[in-house]
Amino acid sequence: RAAAAGLLQRVVRGLLGRREVRGLRRLRLREVRGRAAVCIQRVLRGRWGRARASARSRVRAAARIQLWVRGLRARKELARRRTLRAIREAAAARIQRSVRGLRARRRVALLRDALTRIG
Repeated sequence: RAAAAGLLQRVVRGLLGRREVRGLRRLRLREVRGRAAVCIQRVLRGRWGRARASARSRVRAAARIQLWVRGLRARKELARRRTLRAIREAAAARIQRSVRGLRARRRVALLRDALTRIG
């Protein structure tokens, strides 16, 4: 009887020990999975954040390029308008000079004519 009781105790203790170990393993597995999930989430959130930052950076770079191109075009247009204005002003000055010269010559001709009549 004592031997049977010892055998029974041994079997029951083994069974209980295995159950306890199985529970501890499940608990440890949950902890490991939890840490793994946190690690995976951290990595993914980091990637997403860097991708978002990269996209923002590309948008800012594109905006800078557009700003530069618009500035370049505006400076070229301003130079073209200034050149055109200078050409027009030079043409106007030439016309004014010609008209003033013509008027002066006519005045001189009238004065000479008047002097020849008098004299």
